[in-house]
Amino acid sequence: MPLYKIFPTIIESFHDKEFTDKVLPISEKILKDRPDSHYGYKNTHRDTTIEDELYSHSFIPEYLHKIANKFLETLQMDCHFPLNLALFTSEMEEGDTHGSHIHHNCIFSGVCYLKVPPNSAPITFEDGKDARCFNGLQPKVTSEFNSGIWHYEPQEGDILIWESWVHHAIYSNQSSDRKTLVFNFYR
Repeated sequence: MPLYKIFPTIIESFHDKEFTDKVLPISEKILKDRPDSHYGYKNTHRDTTIEDELYSHSFIPEYLHKIANKFLETLQMDCHFPLNLALFTSEMEEGDTHGSHIHHNCIFSGVCYLKVPPNSAPITFEDGKDARCFNGLQPKVTSEFNSGIWHYEPQEGDILIWESWVHHAIYSNQSSDRKTLVFNFYR
């Protein structure tokens, strides 16, 4: 009997350590002496001054637009309007977390792993449409057919992009100095 895998969730990965190595000192300068945000860890989310500074390094938005265009090809979709880019950088220390969330009013979201010390937390993607948690079914063995979560163990130089409705989280980072560049494309 055939099995049909329908409605796949696509998360595309790239690896470009040369790019992330160029962004790392920019991020470190921005995050130096910055207090924790309301999220409980250092980040520059919604700080337009910092976003302008990141955007002023033209290689960053140019590269990320190429990533977004490649992702559109992977999804086999067209975009008939300009994609605007929002950028921020973050740093997590031991014990920092960022609970399950989506990026509202965005089309694509992504993360560039600039610095990933040993014991850095993976990013966890969660199936936002998984109704099994409501009907009491429990998997005998976790597999691609019944798991509602997927963990991605990042390496320095990794870049991920996904559709912004995908739930994701960082649970219990166990390293110091985990640095990322986060990006969102919106209309």
